[in-house]
Amino acid sequence: MDADTQIRYAKENAEKRRIWEQEHARQKEQRRLQYAREELALEKKRRLESWMSGGGDPESFERAWPSMQTAILQERYQSRHARAEDVWS
Repeated sequence: MDADTQIRYAKENAEKRRIWEQEHARQKEQRRLQYAREELALEKKRRLESWMSGGGDPESFERAWPSMQTAILQERYQSRHARAEDVWS
């Protein structure tokens, strides 16, 4: 193999690797987001069941859900942030 062929081969492999890494990162992010959606849907179901067992109506729950969802996400972010600080301290 001459030098030009080796260089071309190395460039092609580097480009294939870059494309593979991008696709892998995209798929990983999609799986993470899907998992988060499923987890949030389960949390919504649990809270709705609790709401209903306490005598609440579903329409009131649907109106209250956005603020509940915000609180859930903020709490999760804060707990992850705290764990990250523990790891790095």
